[in-house]
Amino acid sequence: MTGLAASVGPALTGMLTPFPIALSVVCAFTTAQVGHAGVLALLRGVVPGLDGFTVFCFLAAVTIDNLGGLVAFGLATAVAVIIAVVLMARAPEPDVA
Repeated sequence: MTGLAASVGPALTGMLTPFPIALSVVCAFTTAQVGHAGVLALLRGVVPGLDGFTVFCFLAAVTIDNLGGLVAFGLATAVAVIIAVVLMARAPEPDVA
């Protein structure tokens, strides 16, 4: 992310930085606690949720100045929840073998 910061700008870099940093730390701890199978389960659960988190961060960032903190976060949360529900409804059933 720091290598891209000069070309994409500080705002976009700031929005994208939490993803690899937070997820890599959680994956490292999960590996230490429960092993590789635990990391696979973690990623299967977390990665689909990143869409909603991305939309939440984007909406909060672009609306907070005009709407104020409480309304911006409420709107961002509502839209992220709607996206999560839609994605869950469209997701294929996992193979249980």
